[in-house]
Amino acid sequence: MATTFEQAFKEKLKEQIEEYLPKGKEIVITNDINFKPLEEDPESIVGIIKSGGGTKSYVQGYDFTTYQVFVSFILDANYLQEFLGILNNSVVKQNGIFKNLNYSNETYTYQTVYQTPTVIGSPQDIRAKEKKVKVQIVSLSGTIVYTTNGCIIPKEFKIKIDGIEYQVAGVFRYELTYTPTYTPTPVDGSAYVQNDFNIAVKTYTMTLLKMINNNLHNLLSNYIINADLLTNVELKIDSGNYFLTKCSSLVEVYENQASVIRLVLMR
Repeated sequence: MATTFEQAFKEKLKEQIEEYLPKGKEIVITNDINFKPLEEDPESIVGIIKSGGGTKSYVQGYDFTTYQVFVSFILDANYLQEFLGILNNSVVKQNGIFKNLNYSNETYTYQTVYQTPTVIGSPQDIRAKEKKVKVQIVSLSGTIVYTTNGCIIPKEFKIKIDGIEYQVAGVFRYELTYTPTYTPTPVDGSAYVQNDFNIAVKTYTMTLLKMINNNLHNLLSNYIINADLLTNVELKIDSGNYFLTKCSSLVEVYENQASVIRLVLMR
C-alpha cells in the first residue's frame, strides 16, 4: 500500500509507459538503486526513480506541492531507439494533463510536465545470468505539482459560432468577471446615498496560445483580418448549458515567438 504521493506516482508512471510497450516486454519502476533485474532478465527495462527537493504552499490549510522527479531507465542498447519512441509518445500524451490519483483514502489532483528524454553516455557491459549485455541509460526528468484540496484543474470552454461547436483549446489564461452597477439615490435627511442595483455585466476573457491547425483559432484570426463581423457567440463552461454572449473584443498578438489570441465575451 502506497503511503506517499511519490510512491503512488511510481506505479502510475509504470502504467503509462506499459501502454506503449509491446506485449511481453516488462518494465520495472523502483527507487532502489541496488535493484538489478537485468541480471535475471536482460530483455526487461528498469526505471530507477528519485525525487528532488520540493516546495509546499505557505498558505495555512492549502495543500499544494511542487517537486522534481528524475528517472533513469536502463535497457538493452539494441532496444534504445524503439524505447525512445515509446517514451516520447507517453510524454506527449501525459504532458500538462491534469489527472486524479486515488490511494490511502486520499484523492490527489496532479499535473506532470516532462523534459525531453535524454540518452546518457555510451553503452556499458553488464553481466547477465547467461551472457554479457550492452545496456544504455535514458534519463527522463520533469516537474510535478499535486494537491488534495487546491482547485488547479482549469475550466473547460466550448463555443458555438454560426451554429458550429468548437472546443476551446490552448487556454493559457482565463478570467471570469461579474460586475454589478448601481444607481445612487439620495436619502432624505442623511449625508449618505442608497445604491440601487441597476444591471450586472458578466465578462469572459480567454487568452489562447494559437495553434496552426486549430479551426477555432484560425476562424478567430480571420474575423480580425477579413470584413466579416463577429457578434453573437454561444458559450458553454464545463458541463453547463450554452448561453448567448456578445463579442466585446478580439485581439491577436505576436510576442516572444508565439501568437496569442485574446477573446473577450460579455453578457
